[in-house]
Amino acid sequence: RVHGILLSKQRMLWGHNVTQATPYTFPDDTPYEVFHISNVALTENSVNGKVYCKITQNGETFYVATLTKDKIESQSLDLIARITQHVTLAVSGKGEVCYTGYFEPSDRNLEGEDDLAEKALAEE
Repeated sequence: RVHGILLSKQRMLWGHNVTQATPYTFPDDTPYEVFHISNVALTENSVNGKVYCKITQNGETFYVATLTKDKIESQSLDLIARITQHVTLAVSGKGEVCYTGYFEPSDRNLEGEDDLAEKALAEE
């Protein structure tokens, strides 16, 4: 499950912890169309050794960061993808990595939020 927090009218923060045994693919029914991956970080459950952070899309795997406990425990990223691209977040190594980023709004999401904001203002 992706955990989300509303950052603003336009963006929603998401995060998901991944281990070698538990890769993650965004479900098709995610209400946002585009997501941004902005950081990967080792969790406190990680052990010594390297953990390779990777993203798979259309059968191709891309290594985006290598993390090492007590040395390089986080890495900023700037990756954008569409939910429909079926991107899988994964790791290799004996560690747990928290992928974080935010969902980009679509016009569909913004229309509903605008209606709610206008309704709230009218009630004041």
